[in-house]
Amino acid sequence: MFLAFGALNSVSAAGSSQQSPVSSHTSTPSHPNTDLFVSPTVSQPTPPSPSSPESSAPVEPIPNILNNHPMQTRSKLGIHCPQIRPSLLLAHTEPKGIKQALSDPTWFSAMQQEYSALLKNHTWDLVPLPPARQAIGCKWVFRIKENADGSINKYKARLVAKGFHQVLGFDFHDTFSPVVKPITIRIVITLALSNHWELFQLDVNNAFLNGLLEETVYMIQPPGFEIADKSLVCKLNKALYGLKQAPCQWFDKLKTTLVQFGFQASKCDPSLFIYKQHAQTVFLLVYVDDIIILPSLSKTLVN
Repeated sequence: MFLAFGALNSVSAAGSSQQSPVSSHTSTPSHPNTDLFVSPTVSQPTPPSPSSPESSAPVEPIPNILNNHPMQTRSKLGIHCPQIRPSLLLAHTEPKGIKQALSDPTWFSAMQQEYSALLKNHTWDLVPLPPARQAIGCKWVFRIKENADGSINKYKARLVAKGFHQVLGFDFHDTFSPVVKPITIRIVITLALSNHWELFQLDVNNAFLNGLLEETVYMIQPPGFEIADKSLVCKLNKALYGLKQAPCQWFDKLKTTLVQFGFQASKCDPSLFIYKQHAQTVFLLVYVDDIIILPSLSKTLVN
């Protein structure tokens, strides 16, 4: 038995001495079952090469679906509205304050034009402020008037009173001013189309300045146009833009004038005035300071 065990050891030693030199220098992993150990590997999907069939497959185009619906649209008929590109650049901006407007010659000229119109219309008188009275404020409002194509029409500067400083029952009472109803406008336009009459539209410049004030209102002098004695205030004679009673006073003045010309106010719409003489008729619609005139004959309007 001992001889057999010794022979077995000699055979195993001889087998190990006959291994190749490459295998003797390589390191084997320290695993209990060396013959059965397999290192774990993860299979990564390989992207298709440019020459592969997947990348060279042609892309099918999206089918063009025809719209056979009977409804007609502007797009089907090829009707497109022209794009209006306004020429108002950032260089033409409205001033944010009185100092910026006074430093610009264009806006200063517009302010002078408005101030001259107010003085010519005798809008106020400069008087000392009576005791126990407070003068309301005023400010300049600047607007750029544009044409239909976006080009600049004119630079408008307007002096506006701060009507929110007024006190009800003290320096203003009635403020209601009627305007024409939309249904009245539609009826008058229908008459113009049915009878082939001409429509005329006009805008009254500084319309509110024509209204006469019934209350005594004091206002500070316009900023940028103060006289040497700044203690004086403006006692308003005419209705100024911004006053609470300005629209009412303007409508009363316009109504009185139209009645003197022979117009009569409609009972259904107080902003519709009708003039009748023989077979001639004139319809006049009033919306604040915008007026639409519809004469049955154009020569009637001239007369």
